[in-house]
Amino acid sequence: MKCTALRITLPLFAGWFTVALSAPATAQGPQLRYTVSGDEPGDELGCGLSSLADLDGDGLLDFCAGTHISCGVGYVRAYRGSDGTVLWTRQDTSSNCDEFGVAVELIGDLDGDGMSDLVVGAPQANGDCGKAYLISTQ
Repeated sequence: MKCTALRITLPLFAGWFTVALSAPATAQGPQLRYTVSGDEPGDELGCGLSSLADLDGDGLLDFCAGTHISCGVGYVRAYRGSDGTVLWTRQDTSSNCDEFGVAVELIGDLDGDGMSDLVVGAPQANGDCGKAYLISTQ
């Protein structure tokens, strides 16, 4: 089945978001396929979203979502695009209150392992100077 659209809904401060992949075009439009959620209220999962890439080598597009935890350990999670299964979670456990995950972007293969790499922003890190982390997705 070929997907014809991707819709992401980001309720402000809700800690969850909805991914809707469409079925073949119908009069009703896109149909909800699954929902992924943050671990706790206030995680604001979906604050940072990545572009799409094949992260697990199955030939289908996957995506990453980051959190906006203003005082706590933020995280970025990769999801299988076909069903929303969690592929992996990355955290910055070296610092609290740095807003790790508020900015997330999959980029090309910078380390030569054949997989897209991930840049994650933490704007409050380093005394509010901010940091950007390059993370291998392999």
